[in-house]
Amino acid sequence: MAVSTAFTTGEAIIEAFERLLTTPEKVDGPRITSAKRSIRLLLEEWENDQVKLWNVVSTTTTTIDGTATYALAAGAIDLLEIYLRRSGIDTPISVMSRSEYFGIPDKDEEGRPTRVWVDRSTDPPTMYPWPVPENSTDVFVYNYIDSFNASTSPSGTPDLSRGWQEAFIAGLTAKLAEKWARPLLGEKTALATIAYRKAKMGERERADTRMVIRRRAC
Repeated sequence: MAVSTAFTTGEAIIEAFERLLTTPEKVDGPRITSAKRSIRLLLEEWENDQVKLWNVVSTTTTTIDGTATYALAAGAIDLLEIYLRRSGIDTPISVMSRSEYFGIPDKDEEGRPTRVWVDRSTDPPTMYPWPVPENSTDVFVYNYIDSFNASTSPSGTPDLSRGWQEAFIAGLTAKLAEKWARPLLGEKTALATIAYRKAKMGERERADTRMVIRRRAC
């Protein structure tokens, strides 16, 4: 579940303009409209860059006997990982490429799905499992990347975790500098880059790395 930033969109816009030495009373209609466009573009850039851990959602879909296509959940951008649950046991399904899927001679062959191709050109993306499910009792268990809630209402909040507040406002400041304060563009772009890198470092999954050394039998 995403955790909203402490800043509303309106507060973030004011903060960004103040960093450009623009006082709140001068943040008029055209500037607010400009900021709303920049917010949408900024979040789209982040979506295209890489996975953000707070926007990973888990869900399930029950198979349908003989059905070859399954839409991901509404708002999904891409599939991360998927398992087939049968009798309470989860078995990993590998994600294949478009060329691998189209190279399968019999795409209607039924059986226990072991691979899946995801067509990202549809909205939401569409899964093509292979073999095609052989029953209506198995369950696809998968994690997907959810789209950002790019709220541009002044009272709304962008769909961000707390650790990304500074990166969001710094990024918005840089985008607004390009349009409203060109002399500050270089400085604000550099600060936005630093804030973004720090946020990315902070979102890494903190799991222990285990190394196992196996002895070879003589």
